[in-house]
Amino acid sequence: MKINFTTKAIENLSPKAAAYIAYHASGERGTGPVGVRVYPSGRKTFVYRHYVGENYKISDAR
Repeated sequence: MKINFTTKAIENLSPKAAAYIAYHASGERGTGPVGVRVYPSGRKTFVYRHYVGENYKISDAR
């Protein structure tokens, strides 16, 4: 799922049965995708997807 990151858009992300990530819709390359992980409890955290070697890793911002 891709969305434009606005306060309202992030607030409107609703929890589902399983956690999911909504990525920023800009599609800007070079820095890695930034997203919001939404947990079934309703908790939201920002995540950053980056490559380590040939594999990618998703890190939560804490």
